[in-house]
Amino acid sequence: MSHPYQNHITVVIGNPDEKFKTKVSETAFDECRTEEEVWVEYVLRTFDIGTMQFEPDYKSPIDKALTNLLGEEVRLAKPFHGFTNNDGRTFPVVMFFEEFIQDLSGNPISILKFNDQMLRQLGEYFKRTIKSDWIHISSTFTYS
Repeated sequence: MSHPYQNHITVVIGNPDEKFKTKVSETAFDECRTEEEVWVEYVLRTFDIGTMQFEPDYKSPIDKALTNLLGEEVRLAKPFHGFTNNDGRTFPVVMFFEEFIQDLSGNPISILKFNDQMLRQLGEYFKRTIKSDWIHISSTFTYS
């Protein structure tokens, strides 16, 4: 049996897209912070909001996106936030662990149900929602 944190979807978020870059720059200037700090905070806050389950059906926007992709009801809990560094830049990372991608009974949904096309569609959804110029999305899993 694999450890529940071995199976996950990882989303690495690039820079703000050209249209949103100006807003990030203005906010950084107004708040005396770096653009990188503003961007990372914005991305992580957006993912937090994206996983909030709202009335009346108590589904988050990401629950709805995953439900549409899989064709079955999905509830997502506890995304993990982190960072990765590349060439002196810090990029936000969000991981969705299999243990917290669940059906309505609370059972984990296998990462293996997400094929490459689904991951690309999910990546495009996140890219549009976050207003990023690029996103790298992948899944990691072990066979038991």
